[in-house]
Amino acid sequence: MARARIPPGTKIWLEVGKTYPAEVSFEARTDFKVCWVITDGKRRWKYLWIIRRASGLYVAHTLPGGFHESYHVDGTRHWKDQKGHEVPLESGPPLDSFAGWLALSSSTSTITSEALDGYAEFEDEPVDKLIYLDNRTFGPYVHTVVHVVEPYRHAEVPLGINQPFFLYLVTHTLPWLMITMADQSAGGQPNQGLKRIARGSR
Repeated sequence: MARARIPPGTKIWLEVGKTYPAEVSFEARTDFKVCWVITDGKRRWKYLWIIRRASGLYVAHTLPGGFHESYHVDGTRHWKDQKGHEVPLESGPPLDSFAGWLALSSSTSTITSEALDGYAEFEDEPVDKLIYLDNRTFGPYVHTVVHVVEPYRHAEVPLGINQPFFLYLVTHTLPWLMITMADQSAGGQPNQGLKRIARGSR
C-alpha cells in the first residue's frame, strides 16, 4: 500500500505541537468508485463513472455503444468500446510514479432528458461517492474534463473561468483525481486551448 507524500512547505492544517508530516495518514485506495448521475426529477441516468482498481484507472461513459478509457498501472493507455474495439493511446508514466498532471479526457455533452434517453439508468448499485446533477438547473451543454494529478499539485491545473463549473477533487487514490464540469449554456466559449496544455510536469 502507498501513501501520498506531502511536499515540504505545502499549506496544510497542522495541530499545535505536531511536527510537519512527510506523508498523509491514510493508505491510498485501489478499489474506489465515483459516479455522476443526471436526473430530471423522474429518471436517473449514469453519466460518468471513474473507477480505481489495483490494475489501473478507468473512466467510463454510459452512452449507447459506450466506451471507457483505461490508464493501467504500468502506464499503458487505451480507449475501448462495448464491442471490444480498442484504440491505443500515448503511454504515460506508471501510476505509482506519476508526476505533474494530465487531462485524461475532455468532452462536451448535451444532458437534456431526450439526449440521455439511450444512457444506462442508475439502479442504486453501491459506489463510494455518488454525485447528482439536475438537468433542470444545470446544462444542457456540459464540458467535462477528468485529470489525474500528483498529490498537492492540483493548483497547477489550468481552470476555465469564462463559464460556471463544478470542481471535484478526489484524494482517496494515487494519483489524485480532479474533475471539472462546466455549464457551457451559461455563456462563454469552450476552452479551445485545452489540447495544447493537456499535460503538466515537473
